[in-house]
Amino acid sequence: MQALQVKLDTIENMKEFAFRLSKFDGEFELVSGTYKIDGKSLTKLFSMDLSNPIQLCFDAKAANLLMEISEFVV
Repeated sequence: MQALQVKLDTIENMKEFAFRLSKFDGEFELVSGTYKIDGKSLTKLFSMDLSNPIQLCFDAKAANLLMEISEFVV
């Protein structure tokens, strides 16, 4: 598993982020403290405190992922 910090500070950013992750196979977890959610789930994204960057954990097999989400990476 790899991890990086992402910032999703608007509703549009949350929608776009979840849409882009949905293009990839595998699991994507967003972690804030002890709270973990499925990164592909827009409804679960709304339950997180997104005022600060959050950690995205993902399988290294997602080759083009970093290119796809680069605008959200902190």
